Amino acid sequence: MWMIRRRRVHRIAGLHRALWLAAAVTLFGVPATQAARPMTNDDAAITTLGQCSLQAWGEWSRHGYEGWLLPACTPLVPLEVTAGGARHVGEGSAYTLGSLQFKALLREQAPGGWGAALSLG
Repeated sequence: MWMIRRRRVHRIAGLHRALWLAAAVTLFGVPATQAARPMTNDDAAITTLGQCSLQAWGEWSRHGYEGWLLPACTPLVPLEVTAGGARHVGEGSAYTLGSLQFKALLREQAPGGWGAALSLG
């Protein structure tokens, strides 16, 4: 009985060491990464026919501001069109960006099921 318990404790200790090693490699061994804004995630859904939604994002700091406004409308089923842009002002520079995206619903998500959409922007 002692040997079985000892092996189990040994396995658990080995698992803890492996988790600590994975955490250390993740935190200290991977080079820093950066992402561009807006960091958008899109889902497999579109607004209702004839309806619109507004996606907005903004950041203000002592160095300036950046804001995004992206209205999304569904003129035809199953197509959603998103057209908008961003304005950045800060540290001696200012610029405006435009954005245009089309999203087609391939499969509508059912409760407890999955959905699919195709985006082009």
